[in-house]
Amino acid sequence: EPPSTLPFPTGVWRFARGMAHTRRGDSAKAQEDLAALHAIAIDPATAKISFLDINHADGLLKVADALLRGELLRTQGKHAQGIATLREAVAAEDKVNYNEPADWPLPTRWYLGAALLEAGDARGAAEAYRQDLKTYPDNGWSLYGLAQAQRNTGDAAGAADSERRYKAAWRWA
Repeated sequence: EPPSTLPFPTGVWRFARGMAHTRRGDSAKAQEDLAALHAIAIDPATAKISFLDINHADGLLKVADALLRGELLRTQGKHAQGIATLREAVAAEDKVNYNEPADWPLPTRWYLGAALLEAGDARGAAEAYRQDLKTYPDNGWSLYGLAQAQRNTGDAAGAADSERRYKAAWRWA
């Protein structure tokens, strides 16, 4: 755990732990991490933490907060709420200014696409993955999800092309 005097690293740490607890099915611990992350994200002092005056910690932690909340809702079977919250995460990520390397390096559209696929909205999932590929061309995760979505919509040719691109993207990974 980072020192409490470092709110941004502590928020990221809470996000990572919360995602791990979510994946392990421990909603109670994930909820604790989410509550702690949310408190840091909305703290006015967090808005004063700047990364080269390009982005501020509160904006980055808003992405983390919504992403963790959306994933937690999904695992609790609240799919519509989870998808709506993942859309909030996408909107928050879209407000993050470009920086190299990225100040928020975990694309949220992968999670939105997966949630939409799980909910049976293959067309919506395909759009989420396509949007991600505009920002991160030849991203293996989005190509994999896009191929799944295209198969589910009956677009065999598109799925084959995405699968080919997916395999090329991960060939040396």
